[in-house]
Amino acid sequence: MKEKAPAEGLVRADLSKSSPASNLAFNEEIKALKRAGRNIYHFAFGLSPFPVPKCMVRHVQEFSHVNEYLPMSGIAELREEVVKFHKKYDNISLDVDNFVVGPGSKELIYLTMTTFSGDIILPTPAWTTYAPQIGLAGKTPILAETNRDIGWKLTPDILEEAAEKSNTSWKLLILTNPGNPSGTCYTDDQLAALR
Repeated sequence: MKEKAPAEGLVRADLSKSSPASNLAFNEEIKALKRAGRNIYHFAFGLSPFPVPKCMVRHVQEFSHVNEYLPMSGIAELREEVVKFHKKYDNISLDVDNFVVGPGSKELIYLTMTTFSGDIILPTPAWTTYAPQIGLAGKTPILAETNRDIGWKLTPDILEEAAEKSNTSWKLLILTNPGNPSGTCYTDDQLAALR
């Protein structure tokens, strides 16, 4: 019988210091409670305890023959509709070749982090996986600290203070609206002030 090769060195050493995202760890606790027979209504992760509506199942079945890989930048028709939407509602002219669409924001944000050469500014509080993802991308987040007194909102002053901590000419700001986990919603004027 062949001896197994040691796995040491197979995975990056810095990854051994990481731990599961708190929301994923909590999800595992919920699954354990369900296995133990507890009646749990689990609404996290966009999951519903209710069945998928029959009309949706029919539509999926109708297109089940479409089984090819999608274009790397996303479905062309969808990207064109994104351009039209932003032109109509935001009066912003986008170039369809300057953005991608994909199946989930978390992986797209992470891929952006890994390819971006500058510093990443992260307002706090932030979604539980953003800071660890920044670390996995080989960067240290520049935290833009918000607080309850200002409604957990990023202000131009806080953004400028965070940007001054950066040593790169390019900076990436991760800003969600509404904020997650705070639920903070920015007005159009507040967003414009951050430009």
